[in-house]
Amino acid sequence: MIVSVQDDNSVSVLPVISNECAKCASGCSKQGSPFTAKNPHNFSVRTGSIVAISSPKSKQALEGLLSLVVPFLCAVAGYFVAVPLVSMMGFSAGDGARAAGVLLLLTLSSALVLFINRKIPEFSKPEIIEILQP
Repeated sequence: MIVSVQDDNSVSVLPVISNECAKCASGCSKQGSPFTAKNPHNFSVRTGSIVAISSPKSKQALEGLLSLVVPFLCAVAGYFVAVPLVSMMGFSAGDGARAAGVLLLLTLSSALVLFINRKIPEFSKPEIIEILQP
């Protein structure tokens, strides 16, 4: 249910308990926390309208790539880059250096993913796909 309509083509919505919500385990309907959704199709909505919200498949795929593939590739790169870097610094390189390289690049890439998700809110914002009750 739409709580408020904002000027920047977005709305504040509150989850409504329905049959679909009863099957869902996320618990958002039990908490009743409002969240922001975009209105990219410029539906004529007003406060009190009941709408269906979804995230586009293309954005879900991009988020999956960003949050899973990028950290994995960075961890693999850390495995192969650690030994030459440690050797260039004059230390003996071994399995500990590889483990440190994997952990370092995995942590940095995870921080980058978190930063992107926090600083670019439009990246993961759900969208109105249908008006159920005007």
